[in-house]
Amino acid sequence: MDVVRSAPRTEGRSGRVSNQNRLRYSKANIADAERLLALTQALLNTRSRRMRRELRESVGTALKLPQREWDKLDCVESGEVFVVLKGDGTIRREHFDEQELRPLLRQAIVAIAAAVESYVAEKACSRISSAWDKPPDRLRPNGDLAG
Repeated sequence: MDVVRSAPRTEGRSGRVSNQNRLRYSKANIADAERLLALTQALLNTRSRRMRRELRESVGTALKLPQREWDKLDCVESGEVFVVLKGDGTIRREHFDEQELRPLLRQAIVAIAAAVESYVAEKACSRISSAWDKPPDRLRPNGDLAG
């Protein structure tokens, strides 16, 4: 899953990424990180037991599954979601515990780091030209940049 957005290497005639685009990518990466954090929180299973038989029967009927598959049904639940797991699938309830959801959190951290990088690059680029107008004496050769 590629959620981190990075500014394209070149843009326009100058071959430079505009400050506005860097800021846009920064905001998009922050939004991606927030979505990943919300998704991780929503998918964290708070249910400690399997589905009860009555619920498996109701869900199996609602999903129009053959009766022989009802016993294989399971679920995960949080304050946000109720997810039905089909018995023949590869996803199990253990995939929804905190340890298994950590890759989503790591990806959120990557998105946040990309957002910070884009923001800092935008700020640095927006101030670099004014910094060269009046550089401090220590950066002037022989005390005079103009030479």
